Amino acid sequence: MKKLFLILFLSVFCQQTTFAKDWPLNQLTKLYNENADKCLKRAARYIKLFPNKPVPYYFSAKIYNDRAASSKTSRKAYLNLNRAIASAKAFKKRSNDELNEKVAWDDFESKLIAELNRTYYLLKADKSNDLARNLKARANKVVVFKPVNSIEKEDEVIASNSQPEKASKPANVKPKHEEYKLYFGMPLGNENVLSFNENSELELLELINAERLRQGLRALVWEPNLARAARYHASDLAKQEYFDHQSFDRVDGELVEVGNTFDRIRKFYSATFVNSENIAGGNKSASGTYKQWYNSKGHYRNMFNATSQYVGIGVVYEPTSPYGYYWVFCTAR
Repeated sequence: MKKLFLILFLSVFCQQTTFAKDWPLNQLTKLYNENADKCLKRAARYIKLFPNKPVPYYFSAKIYNDRAASSKTSRKAYLNLNRAIASAKAFKKRSNDELNEKVAWDDFESKLIAELNRTYYLLKADKSNDLARNLKARANKVVVFKPVNSIEKEDEVIASNSQPEKASKPANVKPKHEEYKLYFGMPLGNENVLSFNENSELELLELINAERLRQGLRALVWEPNLARAARYHASDLAKQEYFDHQSFDRVDGELVEVGNTFDRIRKFYSATFVNSENIAGGNKSASGTYKQWYNSKGHYRNMFNATSQYVGIGVVYEPTSPYGYYWVFCTAR
């Protein structure tokens, strides 16, 4: 009797849904926004009952890609990405142009490629070369995936160096070289450099978030430890008179590299994955700095990276430095 009831229920259910290509897009979108884990379970159930319907595969791919982005290890990211790739492949096989547009497939594909690139280089860094090769091979069955040479030159950075506007140095004032000592070597992470203007930092964040919301992206959330990392580097640039994402010490007047961008930021913040840094010099105002970055492709990409969630901004002023005002922007997922 129970089996007969189940058969009748499924028969009526199938007739009532009529199964347009986009079924059950609205239902799973709502559930995804409320609880991604429940959405994944629902999508898996639909895939089992209705294996030819594309939408459940899309949400499965989307959620597994999200899980890869938040994975603590390269191996976990790899496993989640393999599931995302399999689901994405199944979706593409069953979808059409109209549905692709409804679910913003191009946007998802960009996020998938960004996560593939991040995980590929994490695997390489962990010397899991076989897994990296396997990931690349599987990915190219679904998307065109050509790993960028270094994470630090793509998703994770480093949007340098829109040329700063040089500030004029006051006459007969020498840099206080003894202050270099605070910045020798890599930071410990407990340094707390004072901002030149906290209101300007928040004004810049407001400008960035207004545009992010206009583009349909989530607003960045202020993270105090990322702000400490940003202020430290801004001050280091000003005190030691250089302009770079890598960290340097000035020894006998010469710059000596002492560490890389992300190792430095992680001294202050390691709760989630650090994924970008912008630097700028020469502008006193938040709006002027925003325009510098907005009109530079790499800086623009970092400000409006869809995967970023947290941000810290620092501005310092050093009248004896080449550019006077130094700005640093750091983000994490």
